[in-house]
Amino acid sequence: AEATESLEQRLRRARQEELNQVRVLLEYEIIRLAVIHRTQKNIRDMKQALDARMKAIDTKDYTASIDAEIVCHTILATASHNSVLADLYASFTHVLRNSFQQRDAGSVAQFRKTHALHERLLKAIADKKEDVAIACLDALLQNNLIRTK
Repeated sequence: AEATESLEQRLRRARQEELNQVRVLLEYEIIRLAVIHRTQKNIRDMKQALDARMKAIDTKDYTASIDAEIVCHTILATASHNSVLADLYASFTHVLRNSFQQRDAGSVAQFRKTHALHERLLKAIADKKEDVAIACLDALLQNNLIRTK
């Protein structure tokens, strides 16, 4: 990587396998910190984002489904209350969008398949149950990473 290359430029030319590894690293730390530091406002914001995600899925609006998915995870990163981690995750969202588009071919089926896991993840974070939250994340990543191989 060149010294003048931005993180966004570097992410754009990364291999999918490398991106998946970084995503896993970020998401585990985000979940761990969100369980500890989340506020009631964070929980309300995540619930609202999940409701928007379900509405997009129900109307088969693929673009809105991706947008809602990214909003859910961005709010989760904010709930970690680590601004550097949240900023890193925000810089990663265009990569997520691209990977969803490559994975899904315009279908909301994968979003529908994982919605209950997202709801369980939110409940685990709200209940401050790190082990349950991590298990939900494991299942979500397993679903997503298998599909991208």
